[in-house]
Amino acid sequence: VFRKNWSGETKTLTTFARGTYHTFDSGITTDATLLPGSIGAFELYVPHAFGSFIGYSYVIDWEEYE
Repeated sequence: VFRKNWSGETKTLTTFARGTYHTFDSGITTDATLLPGSIGAFELYVPHAFGSFIGYSYVIDWEEYE
């Protein structure tokens, strides 16, 4: 979440962690699977057109499947 100004306006960008490949029973394959105890790196590119901002924070969101 990027804070755009002191008035509280925010913008959000999303990225995914680089993990291992996994194919679910549905046939969908992902490359963002993190196994228990593993570490996943991520990068977030902010395009020039995004504009200026005064601060940022990040939130890690995950879903667990069996």
